[in-house]
Amino acid sequence: MEIRQITEDKDNYLEMLLIADPQENMIRRYLDKSDMFVLEDAGEVLTIGVVEHMKNKRCELKNLVTAQEYRRQGYGTYMVNYLSEYYSVTCDVMYVGTGNDSNTLDFYKQCGFVNSHIVANFFVDHYEKPIYENGISLSYIPGGKGANQAVAMAKLGAEVEMFGCVGNDDNGRRMLDNLNRVGVKTEHIQVLEGVPTGIAMITVGESDNTIIVVPGANGKVDKAYVDGIKDELVKYDMVVLQHEIPLETVHYIAEFCYEKNIPVVLNPAPAAEVPMDIIDKVTYVTPNEHEAVLVFGDELSTENLLKKYPEKLVITQGSRGVSTCLKNGEVLTVPARKANVVDTTGAGDTLNGAFSVRIAAGDDMKSALTYANVAASLSTEKFGAQTGMPTAEEVEKEMK
Repeated sequence: MEIRQITEDKDNYLEMLLIADPQENMIRRYLDKSDMFVLEDAGEVLTIGVVEHMKNKRCELKNLVTAQEYRRQGYGTYMVNYLSEYYSVTCDVMYVGTGNDSNTLDFYKQCGFVNSHIVANFFVDHYEKPIYENGISLSYIPGGKGANQAVAMAKLGAEVEMFGCVGNDDNGRRMLDNLNRVGVKTEHIQVLEGVPTGIAMITVGESDNTIIVVPGANGKVDKAYVDGIKDELVKYDMVVLQHEIPLETVHYIAEFCYEKNIPVVLNPAPAAEVPMDIIDKVTYVTPNEHEAVLVFGDELSTENLLKKYPEKLVITQGSRGVSTCLKNGEVLTVPARKANVVDTTGAGDTLNGAFSVRIAAGDDMKSALTYANVAASLSTEKFGAQTGMPTAEEVEKEMK
């Protein structure tokens, strides 16, 4: 049994690739520019893996298929492990897109994949027929961390403007329409030709989610774009940043805001290292537990890490609530409200948005986090990140 790379006559494997990706024109979009690997035994094709290179030392597993008669024998896992090791030399991150089927999600989790982010309406917009996995239809709605947090803030009554780039495509138009519908200003979002809108696909199963990222136009938010919006940024009480745009742009904005005394909330997701001078310049940092380790390392316990950054570092802990350290040295943990969970997608974004709104309104840390925790909990009781986000009235009613 061996794995070999296929560099010619890839069409010879098209019939098998269509099992995993059932529309030929979609396969054509990545097949020629991607690497193909075949696991064979005595000339018999067992499993095929196709990987596309992306920018910033990232890649995506575009197609993974095992012949029907050889499934559930470990060949898919064998291929994923091989590809993970093969690309570890040239890539820091490997993505994979999948659907809502719990078996598929469990497979990739067991292979070491973790949650990342959403691709709004990808299957609906690109496939002629509904896509099913084990009888489960794939559903897609507008999302992305920046958009989610903007919507969360707008629904809570804040005046919000989103900055960034989208492609001149259906996803981009749908994104802008959705933001405008909830009251988020979009006048300075650039619409780019020839670049797809950044998308993130969230798959929901057993009340939790898996998030998978394709950056698209988000990668075009550069320093030149920021230079063009500086006069707008200074008009606002707070700037909220995420890691969905290039990290050098995030750092550039943080430094500008520091110079102009504009408070910044940095939500370091998807997780990536942040220079300590940037940590010092932003006002608040709001990672989850996993992101906190990647940003700050694992040398300090959570309690000691919080004490190192009083009223700056806020660590979300899912069902256990959210923690920070007050200026008097007390570690404050606001417990999560018990919820009837339908979909956890967007709960962290709701918390970040609600926290930012209340801090900008003048609340202290305890009050802001209590409010944000309730908002995040309420958001899990409906399907969809943005559709589940509560209004200010709903949060205030729950807090009475």
